[in-house]
Amino acid sequence: MRRVSHALLLMLALGGAVLSGCSEAEPQRPRADGAASAPMVMVPPSPPSARTVAAFRADPAALDEALRRCRNDPGKLGRTPDCLNAAEAGRQRTADEMKQALQ
Repeated sequence: MRRVSHALLLMLALGGAVLSGCSEAEPQRPRADGAASAPMVMVPPSPPSARTVAAFRADPAALDEALRRCRNDPGKLGRTPDCLNAAEAGRQRTADEMKQALQ
């Protein structure tokens, strides 16, 4: 039992030592021109703004393309604003087509 405790303590200590090195920032090197350099920050690109239902209704080709993309990968795209708005525009288009067919 004592041997297991020592082994566990050793593993935890080694794991902590390894992980503690992960949080250290890379030392900044001076620039050749002597100016101070700012740390680099990674910022994810902002997603393109979603089209509105009205925008999809005004552009049937864009609506068809969005519906194709969203139906092709519903697990990843299905609940995005673009897909939700495209689905609503598609429902409205279908309702309009049905109303016209009944006239």
